[in-house]
Amino acid sequence: MKNKTIPITDKTNFKNLLKNLKEAETIAITGHIRPDGDCIGSCLALAEVLRSWDKTTHVFIDGDIPENLSYLRGLKTINADAMLEKYDLLVILDLSQDVRLGSNVELRSHAKKIICIDHHLNPQIKSNILISNPARASTGEILFEFFLKENIPFDKDIAAALYTAIASDTGCFLFSNTTPFTHRAVARIMEEDLDIEHINFQNFRSYDPKSIPSAHYVLKHIRFLNKGRVSLIVLPYKVLSKYHMSHDDRHKYAKYGTDANGVLVSIFMTEQEPNSFNVSLRSTGNYSVASVAEALGGGGHKNAAGVTLTGDAKTVETQVLTEIAKILPQ
Repeated sequence: MKNKTIPITDKTNFKNLLKNLKEAETIAITGHIRPDGDCIGSCLALAEVLRSWDKTTHVFIDGDIPENLSYLRGLKTINADAMLEKYDLLVILDLSQDVRLGSNVELRSHAKKIICIDHHLNPQIKSNILISNPARASTGEILFEFFLKENIPFDKDIAAALYTAIASDTGCFLFSNTTPFTHRAVARIMEEDLDIEHINFQNFRSYDPKSIPSAHYVLKHIRFLNKGRVSLIVLPYKVLSKYHMSHDDRHKYAKYGTDANGVLVSIFMTEQEPNSFNVSLRSTGNYSVASVAEALGGGGHKNAAGVTLTGDAKTVETQVLTEIAKILPQ
């Protein structure tokens, strides 16, 4: 069987990126709201490299930082610095739309120049330099590729951040976005003698026994629609408040919808504020939830996308299910 060719990222952009990073003295790094492992791992990996170059580097992320990532060096530096009046450079990571900057959108007005590094489809970020490769499973992979191509050394702690980024966005290498490049990148990263068992336990296996009641709620209320091909989990605002469900809890509960036999598309709706739902969409094979999210004003990857919608739960459900019906066979 002929190997599938995975497009490499433009080397010219890497040269330009390196030049701008070297020339800047003050650099702000940010990612998307409700940060995940790829966002945080990528931000910290780049920040640690820049600090090793004696650059003044501040990391700002809008949202709770998952406690399970406490093993990452530099985690406590996130949002720890006062925002400077002016930065030579702003680097936006793992983000394709300005709206997902959250409160950190104001960083734009503080930066002389903006660089965006992302792996989502159709990035719409305004920047001086855009480095985008949707063939990469994570932004962490693009950063690894950059470090490799430009001979930028990294230590064990930076390797842990890169591994976290890549493993998170591939579901610990279970998702369809995992490629031969993914495994080659991780093989090189693991040469830094990482405690892989600890990292994977923290990210993919551990849970707080106090979360059992909320997990019970999810399992009791999950619905299977469209002949079992669609799963739907809805977490109302009052339920989030009752069970004090963290973002990390909610992220882990999504698997009950995605991993059920026969499910082609899963919907995970979280009412962050009354009548405001964060809708996370996942799919298998060639069923593109990116098109669903884009039709509703959101975006993402073919098999992982999302959108924020306003309205009561029934109205939002109907909107999403109507679009999903368009991508499934009759």
